[in-house]
Amino acid sequence: MGLALLAAAAACIVAALLFASAGLEQSRASAAAELAALAASDAARGLGGHGDPCAVAAQVAARNGARVLACRFTSALSAAEGAAAVVSVASDRAPGWGVFPLPQASAEAAAGAPP
Repeated sequence: MGLALLAAAAACIVAALLFASAGLEQSRASAAAELAALAASDAARGLGGHGDPCAVAAQVAARNGARVLACRFTSALSAAEGAAAVVSVASDRAPGWGVFPLPQASAEAAAGAPP
């Protein structure tokens, strides 16, 4: 009886750690998407990085443990606003320590010129 209770408690702890790992990877993917979108937006406006804005976004995402799945620019609502960069990323790290089959974390973010 005591061994079964110990096994159940261990299973609950592992499950809680798996959910925490997945949440952490989702937060990392969200941060990487936000930073990549900001970098792409700045590069498109000639600030910060030089070259293709989506290549700049890919470099920033890679530095944050993610890879760019898609990078595009929305059409501007007005000439003063400019276009917004929309970047989708996926985390390079596998949640669940690569042992348990959990879905890979991904996120999308948009950034544009300040109002």
